[in-house]
Amino acid sequence: MKFTVETKKDLTIFKLQETRLDATVAPELKSEFIVLIEAEGKKYLIIDLSQVDVIDSSGIGAMLVAHRQTADHDGFAAFVGIRNRVRDLLKMTGLDKQLYIFSSIQEAISSIETVDSDDEDEDIIPTAKRSLAPDDEDELTEDLLHGIPEITDDMPFTDLEAPEIEEHDFKEKDEPEEDHDEDEPDDDEGEEKPARKGKGKGKSKDSADKKGTKKAKTTKKKSK
Repeated sequence: MKFTVETKKDLTIFKLQETRLDATVAPELKSEFIVLIEAEGKKYLIIDLSQVDVIDSSGIGAMLVAHRQTADHDGFAAFVGIRNRVRDLLKMTGLDKQLYIFSSIQEAISSIETVDSDDEDEDIIPTAKRSLAPDDEDELTEDLLHGIPEITDDMPFTDLEAPEIEEHDFKEKDEPEEDHDEDEPDDDEGEEKPARKGKGKGKSKDSADKKGTKKAKTTKKKSK
């Protein structure tokens, strides 16, 4: 594991020079934190994670060790340079509201100096953050990550509702007209069509018969 340690008075700046904070790095990182805090009495840690791209539950456990150990010595661990991917995971677990996270080293130094100059004000370090971690930080990490579902390929999707599809009522006018062959017989051919009522060409047969009768009577009168 690659890292650098810089000490300024009571402040210890620990910079992790690794891109992954996972199970391959976390155990050694925990040991380094314990040595700095317990053996050397460094109660104010500034932990620079600006090079870390990936973190898992083991890495989060290492962060909690630093948080818990410094809180037990009336100090705290400030985390700086956290990238968006790591921050998103901390938000999912709710740790972004529990850990001390700052945008820069200078901001963290200013906060630590404020706490050091006024140790009597207990509100500067909230009780909720001081009593965060239980005896086993790995158990806490598992509890925090327990609520995050794991998406797999065989996950059932029975709860998904299918959208309703509107039925289209096709009417005759929507159907394309078919061309009939002239040679094909018309089904209506040979059927007697009802006489049309009205004036003009559509006169009834009775009118024609009356005209014929009247003409016949006129012819008889002339012959007499």
